[in-house]
Amino acid sequence: ESLFQLGSVAKVDVFQSRVNLGNDRINYLTQENVVRQSVITLNIAMGRNPQEELAIKSEEESIGSIGDINDLVDEAVKNNPELKQQEQLYKSSKFQSKIAKSPFLPRLTGFFNYSRPLEDLGQLFESPADGMSEYNWSLGVSFRWNLFNGFSDMVGVQQAKISEKISFEETRERRRNLVGDVKSQHNDLMALKEIIEINKTNLEASKEEYRLAQERYRVGAGTALELREAQVKLTNSEQVLVAAKYDALITSVRLKQTVGKL
Repeated sequence: ESLFQLGSVAKVDVFQSRVNLGNDRINYLTQENVVRQSVITLNIAMGRNPQEELAIKSEEESIGSIGDINDLVDEAVKNNPELKQQEQLYKSSKFQSKIAKSPFLPRLTGFFNYSRPLEDLGQLFESPADGMSEYNWSLGVSFRWNLFNGFSDMVGVQQAKISEKISFEETRERRRNLVGDVKSQHNDLMALKEIIEINKTNLEASKEEYRLAQERYRVGAGTALELREAQVKLTNSEQVLVAAKYDALITSVRLKQTVGKL
């Protein structure tokens, strides 16, 4: 408006600037609401009053060393709780298969019986009195072998074997998925770290482009539209860099969770 009053720019530039200002105010209000809603969500997650003030430290969190992919896979196979649970289920199914075969095995049992007439239970371990020396005892061995019971034992063995195979395949599938998740998240994190460095370079270039656009506009060699485009490009570069850092942090946390180090 000041440049228009001085006759340096056209009226259309003033209108365009007002539109830009209105759009920026709308975007600002929208982002303020996003921040307020994020504070409410975070307070609820921490068990606090949703409307309580929350100050967030602005230090940039470092991702740190990612580690070798083979070491990460080994750690995941060793520590992942879901894989451990599935492995225990497979061990249990193997024991069930062995138990299902037990009806086909012979059973050998031994027994010993001893009896004597007593007036009182306390006399059981005392020397026999006169007239009470009668006693009986027996010793024996029994052998049992169930040869046939309508194939029900065989059906039980087959069902146990099927359950064991299913559990074995589920364990292998869980291991494959786990290894795939680790490798995928590792690759994503490596790519995001490279993207962050590229976006840092882009941001520096956008800053310089915006500075030059300001100088050109100040001396009358550039238009308001060119200045606005440089400003938007700079803002987008900042936003893309922040989003890349956020994605990298989230991917890093997910990788630690998959490996079992979180």
